[in-house]
Amino acid sequence: MCPKPPVCEIVLELIKLKAHIAPVKITTTALAESTGLSQQTISNRLIALERKMKITRSKNGIAITPEFAQELNGFAAELKASLEEGPERISMRGRVVSGIGDGKYYMSLEGYRKQFAGKFGFTPYKGTLNLEIGADEIENRIRLKTRQAVEIASFSDEQRGYGALRAYACKIKKGGKSETGAIIFPERSHHGIGTLEIVSEKFLRDALGLADGEEIEVLITQKS
Repeated sequence: MCPKPPVCEIVLELIKLKAHIAPVKITTTALAESTGLSQQTISNRLIALERKMKITRSKNGIAITPEFAQELNGFAAELKASLEEGPERISMRGRVVSGIGDGKYYMSLEGYRKQFAGKFGFTPYKGTLNLEIGADEIENRIRLKTRQAVEIASFSDEQRGYGALRAYACKIKKGGKSETGAIIFPERSHHGIGTLEIVSEKFLRDALGLADGEEIEVLITQKS
């Protein structure tokens, strides 16, 4: 994002001046004074930013391009999430696999759907995304289950009873795309320790363009 500190300092100063909203008129001398850099460094860095189409310069002033502003927003969100996660950050990688269809049935039950809406702020898509994790990720899965979970309580209807779930807020990432969701650990499950089940408001295969065999990352965003 900002490969050299002087570039970061200049961009930060431009953001403070709202250059991502409208062009700002400021001289290299003024930027040098506010950043503590030399005027020559400022000039060189502005030229580099303009060549990379991060900023534009005109008679109206200096403006951060919409594309770079969007890039900066994404960087800010990632940085905020990383800082909030603290030292116990857990992430796992796994390959997308097809399930047997039971997730579709269980996530269509109102007893589960209402609890997810109330505790996670989203109503789950009627299905789960299954990930197969390698032996090197099993330790992370075990670590995760020692964390405090969001409890989805058991319930019953006229036909039968349904088991409780332990769930953890997460972010599902593929390349530059990501979606929010939750890893679930059902009280009763057909899956072994090598499979993760994930629910989300969206149909993740479509939202992230996933196919069986693709490797993706799951980042735990829930605090302990």
